[in-house]
Amino acid sequence: MGHYSFAAAFIGGLLLSAGAVKAQDFPDIVRPAQERIVERFIIGGSADDDARRRVAPWELGDGGWPDFVQSQVPGPYRWGIRRFWLHNPFGMQSGEVMQFDQYLDAKEGRQDFLIDRFAESWRPIVKGSLGNPVELICYLGAMDPDDDRMKALYEEDDPAATLATLLKCIQPVLMAGASIGADAATRLDDDGPAFHFYKFLESIGMPVYIESRPRKNQPAWTAFPVFAIDQWWKRSNPEVYPDSGWAIPNGGLNEERLRMITDLGNETDRSSIQAMVQRIRAVLLQGDTVVVRSRLLRENGVSMNDLTQGIDSEIARRKALTTQGEPEKLSGPVAAPNPASAAKNESSITIRRSTGVKNRSKAPRRVFIGPGGSNPTEDRNNR
Repeated sequence: MGHYSFAAAFIGGLLLSAGAVKAQDFPDIVRPAQERIVERFIIGGSADDDARRRVAPWELGDGGWPDFVQSQVPGPYRWGIRRFWLHNPFGMQSGEVMQFDQYLDAKEGRQDFLIDRFAESWRPIVKGSLGNPVELICYLGAMDPDDDRMKALYEEDDPAATLATLLKCIQPVLMAGASIGADAATRLDDDGPAFHFYKFLESIGMPVYIESRPRKNQPAWTAFPVFAIDQWWKRSNPEVYPDSGWAIPNGGLNEERLRMITDLGNETDRSSIQAMVQRIRAVLLQGDTVVVRSRLLRENGVSMNDLTQGIDSEIARRKALTTQGEPEKLSGPVAAPNPASAAKNESSITIRRSTGVKNRSKAPRRVFIGPGGSNPTEDRNNR
């Protein structure tokens, strides 16, 4: 079946179960659906070669960032993507956790293809050189006190030196006008140096997305948008899994929630592609944001409209029902509406409610952190 007829079939009436999500479980601000699809690029962790800081040449070649933004960004942008996720943009090494200071490590290791002209290449894209501004999110390793550089800073107890070093770690990210994805942040104290540094970055206009689902005994992390691997997001939901009782449920997470789908699959038959579309739509319908690699979808005739059609109007309907005090109809099919209504731009939807997080008592720490890395095989197959 050709791409045109495949896409037309979706517009004609793709059905999707609405799922058992309640309006009060949405984030406070639900962006329009098209703004909740983020293109992901796995850089560090895409291969096993430590000589290239585990960066596969098909992800980032020797031409570095100037070649990358010219070859990899325009396709997703033309498709409708306006947000891009770089996973470990400055690489990583085997046998160590992902490092917050990966930029300094790459610089000291003279891995020029990873660091040269990063900000120079990305800043025009961020500012709108392709037509519209975009958001670039750079996922960096944990600000872990066990990391050699971080450990030395903490032990010296020199605030000026600590701040100077932390800013050096993110210098190219700052200069590019990017946001930060903070690896394994919620296993750290919500009144510690990492928390306050991230709040400082927010205060100067730099968005920070923290990983992963916050714990009940560290609730201040709920002030940030949350990022999680999709499987872990589901597994850590205490409303579904009793052994995740340590975690804050969806209804207590007011900010944007980003869910990275790493197991979308590689099959290109019609039923597999339709299953991919349905899975993405299901996440969007819950008010959450999807971080996904779009290549297979784009190459198999799926349009942005196929993923987003009817999502905003359905979320608005649930909000209206909740406001009016009527029971929500949470099951049954949600058909893509007609193209005329789908083409209308819908503004962000504000849903106000209580956080549901009041107990700040320090319960015994039972730490569950989802996978912060990637599956090199899956990413290689989906490049």
